[in-house]
Amino acid sequence: SNSFRELPREKIFNEERRIFDEILGRRGDEKVSTIRDAMRKVMNENVWVFRTEEGLRSALKEIKHLRERFKNIGIEDKTRTFNTQLIETLQLDFMLDLAEVTVVSALARTESRGAHYRLDYPSRDDEKWLVHTLAYYTKEGPKLEYIPVTITRWQPTVRAY
Repeated sequence: SNSFRELPREKIFNEERRIFDEILGRRGDEKVSTIRDAMRKVMNENVWVFRTEEGLRSALKEIKHLRERFKNIGIEDKTRTFNTQLIETLQLDFMLDLAEVTVVSALARTESRGAHYRLDYPSRDDEKWLVHTLAYYTKEGPKLEYIPVTITRWQPTVRAY
């Protein structure tokens, strides 16, 4: 049988307060669509399949800037139910988190593997990087940990582009 840990009530309360008091209460002049489009542009230009340290560092800087701009998003609809503006704002909040995790993880992985191709590290490095990357979000930003990959049936092979 599955057993689940009890939900951390204080964290739930804090997140509700963050959403309904902080985010919904904002009266800034930034728009979700503007920040989302800027994030899409930087990810498409610098964090697509072919990556470089320079491009990834540029992307990380821009994502952090977009995160600051996010704090100035204004939501006109202040209702708590069926509020599509709030939903889009929360989705962007999570997308910015994931964009940062993706970039930080790609910067750390100094090799090429699968859909992650570093032009500055074109070879695969199984000795160091045959691992799963685990990302945890902290107040300081993403924290990365690694666990070894267990090969059971399919051996890794070279992927050509």
